Amino acid sequence: MPHISALQKPSYDALGHHVEQRLSGSVDHKAAQTRDSRLVHFLAYTDEYKLTDKYLNHSSSIVDDILSRYVLLLFMGYGCTPRHIKSGTVLGYLMVINAHYAEMGIHPPFAAKSKTKTARLLADTKKFELEPDRREPISDKTFDKMREFACLGPFTGLRALLWDVAALARYGGFRQQEYAMDHKNKVKYFVTPAGLIARAFTMENILFRDRDRMKIRDPLLRPDIIEAVGTRYVIQKNRRNGQVIWYSRDVANPSFCPVVRALSLVRRAKILGQSPSDPICVYRDATDDTVYLTGTAVTEYLRYVTKLVYPDIEADALASISSHSLRVTACVLLAEAGMPV
Repeated sequence: MPHISALQKPSYDALGHHVEQRLSGSVDHKAAQTRDSRLVHFLAYTDEYKLTDKYLNHSSSIVDDILSRYVLLLFMGYGCTPRHIKSGTVLGYLMVINAHYAEMGIHPPFAAKSKTKTARLLADTKKFELEPDRREPISDKTFDKMREFACLGPFTGLRALLWDVAALARYGGFRQQEYAMDHKNKVKYFVTPAGLIARAFTMENILFRDRDRMKIRDPLLRPDIIEAVGTRYVIQKNRRNGQVIWYSRDVANPSFCPVVRALSLVRRAKILGQSPSDPICVYRDATDDTVYLTGTAVTEYLRYVTKLVYPDIEADALASISSHSLRVTACVLLAEAGMPV
C-alpha cells in the first residue's frame, strides 16, 4: 500500500483559511493544529490517489466512494500517526472534511445517520468496539499457584479467601456481584418489598445437606456427614429468585471440593463476626480491619498470580484476566464436559 506523507501540500485556498484562523486567536491552538493536520492528511490522500480533481465533486456517490476508502485507510492505521485509531477519532477526521467542503461552498458530504458506505462503515466499526472485551479463563497452573499461596498466609487473609471463592466459582460460574462488593467497607443491597437484601452471598445462602438430602443446620459441627453444598440465588436476572444449585462433595480432590471450600467460607465469616445475613466473603486486611471482598481486589490478584506463573505474558493477554474470568472458567469446563452452556 502506498505511504501517505503528512507533508503533502493543501490547496491554496485552504492555506489562506488556516492563516486567518491562526492569526485570529479565536480557536484553541492545539485543536487548530489537530484540524490542520487532519485536513492536510486528507488532501495528501486525494493527491496520492490522484483524486484532486474529483473529490470536490457534487455527485454524492463519487464522494462517498472517496470517503469510504479514506475511512478504511484510517482504520488500517494510516492516519496522521501510524497507529490503530477508533471510530470516534475517524469521526473527527470526517468532521474536518465536512468543514472543508463547506468552506469550498459544497454541501458537507458526511452524515452519520445516512445509508452511505462511509456512514455504514463507521457505524459497524463503532458497534464492534462497543462489544464487551473478551475475558479468558483461569489456567490450571494459576489455580495451583493460588492454592499454594492460600496455604502460606493466614486463614483470615485475602489469599485464603480468594482461593475459596475461585475454587467454588469453578463449579458455580458466579457473577462478580454474587461474591464481591464495589467497596470494601460498604455493602451493596437489593431493595425489595421485604426490605434490603445483600447482593452477595450470605451465610444464609450457603446450604448443606447429607446423603439423605436433609439440611444440616450447623455444618461446622458435623462436616463429615455433608454430601453436598447449595448456593441460593435470592434475586436473579432470569427471575428464578430463590433458586438453589447443588454441588456434590469431591472426595478425590479435597482442595477443589466445593463442600470443603464452602465450609471454609462459613468458618472464616463466623471468625470475623459476620451475621447470617451479612456478606460471607470477608477478610482481614493489612491494617487488621475486617473488610469485604471487592471485584477490583479479585481482578488485581488474579492478574498478579497469572503474571507470576507466566512472566512473559503480553499486556493484552493479561488484561483479558479479570474477576469475570472465574465465570468464564466454569463455562469452559462445562463445554469441555459436553454440557450445555
